[in-house]
Amino acid sequence: MAASGCFFGTPGATGNGNGGAQGASVAASTSVGAGGGGGSNSQATDLAAYDALQTKLMATATMVGNSEGMTGLAPYGDTLFWYQFDTANPTLHSYDADTKTTIDYTFGIGDQDTYNYRMSSTLVVTADTNGDYYAYDVTKANSLVGQLTVTPPSADVQWWAYAPDGNKVYYVTTEGGNLLWEWTPPSATPTQLVDLDKTGATIGEFDDFGVSGNTMVFLADGAVWELDLTTQKAVNLGNTIEDLTGADIESDGVLFPTDDGLEFYANSTMALRNLAAQIQASKYQLNATFSTAHVEDPTRDGYGRYQSRVAYFGQNGIFTYDLSSGAITPILLDARDDSTYWAGVALLSNGTLYTTGLQSNEGDIGASGPVYSVNLAQ
Repeated sequence: MAASGCFFGTPGATGNGNGGAQGASVAASTSVGAGGGGGSNSQATDLAAYDALQTKLMATATMVGNSEGMTGLAPYGDTLFWYQFDTANPTLHSYDADTKTTIDYTFGIGDQDTYNYRMSSTLVVTADTNGDYYAYDVTKANSLVGQLTVTPPSADVQWWAYAPDGNKVYYVTTEGGNLLWEWTPPSATPTQLVDLDKTGATIGEFDDFGVSGNTMVFLADGAVWELDLTTQKAVNLGNTIEDLTGADIESDGVLFPTDDGLEFYANSTMALRNLAAQIQASKYQLNATFSTAHVEDPTRDGYGRYQSRVAYFGQNGIFTYDLSSGAITPILLDARDDSTYWAGVALLSNGTLYTTGLQSNEGDIGASGPVYSVNLAQ
């Protein structure tokens, strides 16, 4: 995501407060016969070419030191966030790629059942089930900027959906109407900002949201809406497939996942692009045997954006799709024996992509592995 962008769907910070990890959904990788190659000689050539490319791409990746415990990789600007379960309850950490600084936060983000946080350029925010929101300085290990206490939800949710942007924190209450509130810590008093029911949006069940500058993108009943906070007018982005986890908000549009794959709404044309369909319709292929290796696999969780390039999971690893040219580029390929299988994508605004290489020598997909980085800017 760009530094000005906003990604929501970070671990545990959904409106229902279920606090689960935003890890990768592991599915069996596509192997021999993905595209119906020619005879045995040509297939053997294709397999050898795949292995050679997999090895070449692996050489561009750098293993992040002491990374076995890094879970829930999440980007914001040029900073990578993750948490670790060194004990039953997770601890939060960040790495600033600009200053080369790692911060081990010492404040809590909840227990193993309720952990949650979201971040902005200046804040890390976490909520509890009592209606308390805590905003901390993102650049310090434990510096409370402000605390807000509101009436917690009475339904089967643990906290109101919330999203920080800069030095402000937004949250949405859904009992007695769907209302967007703004809180600027250290003030202990929030301001009602928008009545979402009066924006032209059909809310139904409110799911989640993010804010970037003057733009709010929210999910309601499986639909994605973009709201101008000044005019307070909402636009339905036109998705027909239910959204899964969140959205990446940029100045030129909104990128979001659905059950069938990634879609992109361009603000300039007010049109929705089905990126999964465009990728599938592309003439690109690794080779005849692996002709569908690049086709998006929406069961593998993780995506990101660097300039015009969208990083996504194909059937055999991580690829990028260029929104402008339509070019498809392999970034990291799964090993054919599943000894290394890529899971999760966190893409910083400087072009550094982080992902976990699940490792196993048993011929199946591993449950854990180290984190690697790849520089897409090179």
